Amino acid sequence: MNKPASTFLPEINLIRGMACVSVVVMHSVTSQNYAMGLPAVQKLFLFATPVFLFISAFLMFYRYPDTIPSYFMKRRVQYILIPYLIWSITYSYLITWTYQHRLPTAWEVTKNALTGQYHIYFILIIFQYFLLFMLLHKLKWQYAMGKHWVLIVTFIFNLLYLAFFTFIEPDTFARLWTEYFGTQLSTPLLYSMWGRYYFILFPAWIFYFVLAGYLAYNYDRWKAFVLKYKWWIFLLLVIAGYLVVVSIQHGRITSKRPEVYLYTMVVLAAMFIISNWIQNNWIGRSFHWIARYSFGIYLAHPMLYTIFHFYYKGVHPYLYFTYSFVIQLGGALLLTLVLSKLPFGKFIVGKLQKKLPKHANTSTNAAQM
Repeated sequence: MNKPASTFLPEINLIRGMACVSVVVMHSVTSQNYAMGLPAVQKLFLFATPVFLFISAFLMFYRYPDTIPSYFMKRRVQYILIPYLIWSITYSYLITWTYQHRLPTAWEVTKNALTGQYHIYFILIIFQYFLLFMLLHKLKWQYAMGKHWVLIVTFIFNLLYLAFFTFIEPDTFARLWTEYFGTQLSTPLLYSMWGRYYFILFPAWIFYFVLAGYLAYNYDRWKAFVLKYKWWIFLLLVIAGYLVVVSIQHGRITSKRPEVYLYTMVVLAAMFIISNWIQNNWIGRSFHWIARYSFGIYLAHPMLYTIFHFYYKGVHPYLYFTYSFVIQLGGALLLTLVLSKLPFGKFIVGKLQKKLPKHANTSTNAAQM
C-alpha cells in the first residue's frame, strides 16, 4: 500500500469531533445527577474513549503504510507526551487540593503520571500504540494488520481479556491460583491489577489497534460495505445499545467492559455512516471545528467541572447535566483556543490541526499527527 495522496479523511475527522462531544456528555453524568434516565445516557456514551484510541491508531496506519518518518516519535513526545505530563501534574494538584484540602507529595504526582490516574490515561495507551506501531515497521509486519485471521484472533483475545477482569474477582483468582499451584499471590498487587493496571496496558485495547490497521489497509472496501448495509448497522446499534444499558447493572460503569467493547464496534460503523451524511452541512462543519480542538478539550474539560460544579450543586439532574456539559465543552474549547495562541501553547494543548478548507471534503493534509 502506497502512501495516499491526501491523509485527510473527512469521515474520520468528523468521528473525532463526535467522539470529543461524546466524552463530555459521558462526563456530565456524575453522582450528583445520577437519576432520571441519565445513567442510561452515560452508559450509551462509554464508546467515546475507545473511539479516540481507534482514530489515533487508524491515522498512523493510513498515513504511514510503508515507512515511518524520522520525526515520528519526537513530535509525539513534544505535542502529546509533554501536554500529558503538564495536565497530569495540574490534575494532581487540583484534585488533591479541591477534595483533600492539601497539596500532593512529589511521589503522588509522579505516581499519578506514571499510572494514568485521571481521564487522560488514554494517552499512555496511545504511546504504547506508537511503540507497537514502530515495532511492526521494524519487523516489516505492519501489513499483517490487514489480514482477516489477525483481526479474528485479536478480537477473541481482547474479548476474553476484558471478560476475565470484569467477571472474575481478584480474591477468586487468588484462591484458584493457590488451589492449583500451591502458592499465594500478593493481594495488594492483585487489587492494583484489577483496579487499574490491567486497562492501562495495551492488551486491554489491542483489538482497536488491529482494527484500525485492518480498516486503514482496506478503507475503500470497508466504506462501501458500511454504506451498503447502513440500516442493518443501525438496527444492530439499537440492539447493542439496549444490551449495554440493561447488562451493566453491577460493578463499575466503564468502557473497559466486554459489552462496551462489542457495542463500540457497532457505534464506529454508525458514526462513519452519519459522518457521510453530515460532512457538507453546518452540523458537519461544527464537528470539524470541534475536532480541530479535540485534544485540548479532552485534556481540559474535567478541570472546568472540578472548579465550577460546586456552584450549581443540588439543582435538578437535567439542569445539572446541562450546566456540566456547557461549562466543560464551552470552557475547554475557549481555554484551548486561548492557550493555542501562546508561543508555547502547543506544548500544553497539543498541536492543532491545520484549518480545514471551506468544503470539508476537499483534499488537504490536515490530519492530526
